[in-house]
Amino acid sequence: MATTYYILKLAPAEVLRRPAADRAVYHAFVVEYGLRRKDWELARGLNAQGEPLPGIRPETARRRKSEMTPTGKGDPRAPYLMPGRGLSRTRSLLTGKAHADYAEFGWRYDAWTGDQWGKVLAIHARRGRAYDVVGLSARGKAWVAARALRAWRQWDAGRLAVPAPAPSAASDSAKQSASL
Repeated sequence: MATTYYILKLAPAEVLRRPAADRAVYHAFVVEYGLRRKDWELARGLNAQGEPLPGIRPETARRRKSEMTPTGKGDPRAPYLMPGRGLSRTRSLLTGKAHADYAEFGWRYDAWTGDQWGKVLAIHARRGRAYDVVGLSARGKAWVAARALRAWRQWDAGRLAVPAPAPSAASDSAKQSASL
């Protein structure tokens, strides 16, 4: 069954041995880098396995719409599920939350559908693995784990501040990507 959120448990032993507050800081870094990496993968049209999303049909490309763009038109060359590119709900509503033992990612409420955007993504995922964007690729997880550990070690040494709570990370990168 398709899910509407995903969890990353990437902490190495040196983090797992620490108190809950320290583990939560590590997972705050996982959220920060996890949002960046997921947005990067989506911008390149990759699914949760890191494989290319299926293309859209020619008739869909001709009539492509986006509720998120000022004109209401979607980019006919944009990846599946992202007609407005960085403004698309698949990218702009992505958020994350750090916990002591894991980082949780999901999609915020969407005013157009009246529900969490993750529910729409779960419907698409039921079409098959190629359409599933809920999750992070194996390469993405490795990328996030390496950067989160490096940042956590810098924090532990007193050289880096704890990242701010998450929603802005995906939104900021969505704004940057929208100019493409």
